[in-house]
Amino acid sequence: MGSNIRKLNNYDLSGKYGIGYTSNTNEPFYFDLEDYDKIKGYTWFARHDKRKGRDYSKYYIESIIHLPTNTFFEGTNKRKFKTKRIHLHHLVLGIDDLNITEKILVDHKNQIPFDCKKENLHLADLRINNINKPRQSSNTSGIIGVEEHKGNIFISRICTSKNNRVVVYYGTNKEDAIISRLVNEYK
Repeated sequence: MGSNIRKLNNYDLSGKYGIGYTSNTNEPFYFDLEDYDKIKGYTWFARHDKRKGRDYSKYYIESIIHLPTNTFFEGTNKRKFKTKRIHLHHLVLGIDDLNITEKILVDHKNQIPFDCKKENLHLADLRINNINKPRQSSNTSGIIGVEEHKGNIFISRICTSKNNRVVVYYGTNKEDAIISRLVNEYK
């Protein structure tokens, strides 16, 4: 039978910012000391999307809470609960994960999802969030948004605000593909 005791996080509050350690992998995550009272009541753990492989950029810190519902198990007075995930970067910015109806994107400026200090976080639309992605391991050109294909064909793409990928260059010159990508990225 499983234990009903939740595993708490360990914290180091001795520096300029706080360091917490995830309950499942003991990996460090960072936060402003002023946010300690907000986060200390949750058990934080590292989570990654297994479909995309163990890529550090896919990790994020979250906690699971159980909210009571107005329904009960049949024949008992035991209340049913629903599970809700809370993301650390949302909590730090004051975004209420429990009551939002649309997905709010918080971008980590330095691309490190375990760094949840306010100076590293900002609200972003889908386009900005996609621009600030790390280079994928399958990228052969070395530049985000520039693909190299057989026969020295280079394709540059940018993301629009609706997450459509638009081709801004198609040709054989890698430097032109890079310039085209960078010039069009922030239009």
